[in-house]
Amino acid sequence: MTNSFATPSETLRPPEIGHGGYQGFNPRSEVLRKGEKPFGARALPCDILVAHDVSITMRDGIRLYADIYRPSKEAEDGYDAIEDLATREWCNGSIGMAGNSHLAIVQWFKRLHPGRGVVTCTWNNFMHGMGAIRGWMEITQTNKKWLRFHAYQEWYVLWGNRQAQNALLLFFDYYLKHKNNDWEATPRVRMAVLRYETTPPLKDLIENEIAIPRTTYKKAYLSHGQKLSVDNCVLPIISGVAVLHPELP
Repeated sequence: MTNSFATPSETLRPPEIGHGGYQGFNPRSEVLRKGEKPFGARALPCDILVAHDVSITMRDGIRLYADIYRPSKEAEDGYDAIEDLATREWCNGSIGMAGNSHLAIVQWFKRLHPGRGVVTCTWNNFMHGMGAIRGWMEITQTNKKWLRFHAYQEWYVLWGNRQAQNALLLFFDYYLKHKNNDWEATPRVRMAVLRYETTPPLKDLIENEIAIPRTTYKKAYLSHGQKLSVDNCVLPIISGVAVLHPELP
């Protein structure tokens, strides 16, 4: 029995110098000075050392090249902001943070702030799912942690979903204002299942842990005609080239 389905694809163009900030392959280092406005951005608050096209070897031997910017001051700025807010007369010393995507990952830098009651609530969609799961699993200092997969786009959940907003306020009220509400009764893991076409998603499926014990894992194989197949069939070796372009997803 052949189980195959079409996968979306888009032809990638070779990178072109001048498009999307691409400058061509040229390993080197440079310093972007304080006050400069690279790529039409706002003025830099400090000097930044940029190492271009740094080679990073993957476990399979493939080499990736990346630009590395130093320093990153997000952790330090977050520390200073938390320290300042915690001393304000209207603050009880407990600080909470909420955000999604990049606004979520920087919370992991700031949460290492010592001596302050900092709680975080990060929002991500299914594109960020693996990072959210790893973050949740790597919190081992406490069991006071919750994981919820939403069925909607992350920005909508953060700003437009009233139920999610109410849950966020319940969370913050309990840990920041020490209100005696029923937050502790919230299930530790809630899942959502996206279904095909216009079929509504399944929401708030309660689980006890990640990974779900009854999960059935299946391998999918690249097949002819831009398809994936779950059949473990032997296919002829076909070579090809894919080039990542900065202006294309």
